[in-house]
Amino acid sequence: MSSFFAFPAPSTRTGHTLLAAIVAGLVSVLLMASVHVDVAAAQDDDEAQADTPVTFLQGVGDRDLDVYINGKIAMRNVSFGSFSAAMLLPQGKYRIDLRDAGSKRRSPRIARISLRIVDDRPITLVSYQRPNGKIKVAQRAVDTTWVNGESRLIVRHLASAPVITMSYDGGPVFRDIKPGRSRRAVVPALPFDIKITTDVDGVAVPVLDPVRVSLVKNTVTVVYVVGDFDAGTARAVFHAYRTPETQNG
Repeated sequence: MSSFFAFPAPSTRTGHTLLAAIVAGLVSVLLMASVHVDVAAAQDDDEAQADTPVTFLQGVGDRDLDVYINGKIAMRNVSFGSFSAAMLLPQGKYRIDLRDAGSKRRSPRIARISLRIVDDRPITLVSYQRPNGKIKVAQRAVDTTWVNGESRLIVRHLASAPVITMSYDGGPVFRDIKPGRSRRAVVPALPFDIKITTDVDGVAVPVLDPVRVSLVKNTVTVVYVVGDFDAGTARAVFHAYRTPETQNG
């Protein structure tokens, strides 16, 4: 089970304007539509195994993308800041290609990643742009282990942006998160105002609007920071997963 909310905001570095409104978001765990993708995988063994939910987050601004798995179209027209539906894939090895939306199957790809699925942990693929302009794909398995009635909060910095700091009321501060890195903590399942800032000449400058988010017990909430701060397309996208109700699931 998973749900997501995307909160866009412009860059607030010098010369940019911070939106006045505070975006209020409630992260709840809902049943997300899933699609079984019929593609051939190189199976690691012959045992019956549960399919793994794989979602794709489009983190590159100003374009829509199509997702191909082992040469077959799997998702069409995934827009910036949006998740695809969950793709259910058996364990094995896959070739993931990204192409501009509407391109032909044999047209040049803009990114490729090899994906190996070894267990049933949810996986998120995130497209992002490096400082040199090249588009890459990051793959992350989500830790959905038991959190004993609390909530696990993870922040992943995949934006074309400087080092950021994420803080929230009454909780730990995730300092100096470099692009491509992540931080995590197990926290109480309570509402928080999440703030994301960067350091400019020793001053903590907001780079996104504060976000009010309610963390739900026995869930994992992942905050993906994507886009381009200088171009004003940076945004935070939240994705929530349910963990087992008990240690034994």
